[in-house]
Amino acid sequence: MPDDAVLKIISFWKKNGSDAYAGLIGLDMTAEGKVIGTQFNTSSVGLTQFYDEGGHGDKKIVYRTEVVKQYPDYPLFAGEKYVSLASKYFMIDQDYKLLTLNEPLVIVEYQQDGSSFNMWKQYWKNPQGFIYDRKLVLSTKPKMMKRLKYCIHYISSKLIAKQYDILSDSPCKVSTFLMLPFGCALYCIIKRQVKRERKMNINR
Repeated sequence: MPDDAVLKIISFWKKNGSDAYAGLIGLDMTAEGKVIGTQFNTSSVGLTQFYDEGGHGDKKIVYRTEVVKQYPDYPLFAGEKYVSLASKYFMIDQDYKLLTLNEPLVIVEYQQDGSSFNMWKQYWKNPQGFIYDRKLVLSTKPKMMKRLKYCIHYISSKLIAKQYDILSDSPCKVSTFLMLPFGCALYCIIKRQVKRERKMNINR
């Protein structure tokens, strides 16, 4: 964190914060001072809303503890080690917005063995965690393009998990049915990518 990050958070919250907000959201930057992704153009925003409206890049969220405690803990699935952090953010988004702070709160360095660089492997090794996240979003009946995208990912994760109750378990059955060919295609792509990465690691 930059030396003044905590001071910025506390000062900004004391001036602008209230129980109406879940907390605040600030920027990530590289060690060279480059901001990751886009900045904010409104005083408050939902995290889901920010990305749905074209925002991009990792951001740093500072939640109020009492807000976070209102929502379920991340689930545990036998043999899996990953559940999308965004699943809890999504639940909070349904009830609160975040104040926006166009200041860097964290200096980030992406590691070659970090989750951002190994998403194919994450998809393959943690399908139930991804099913949980996809169903959570689909249960709110999102807009068409987002719904179709999440259906495709939901289908591929169900196939990886060898759970074939794909339609009966889906919160959006019609959209899921329509996306079955694309979900199967994504499953094949993930499987191929994971095999390719394993082969590359062996050759090293």
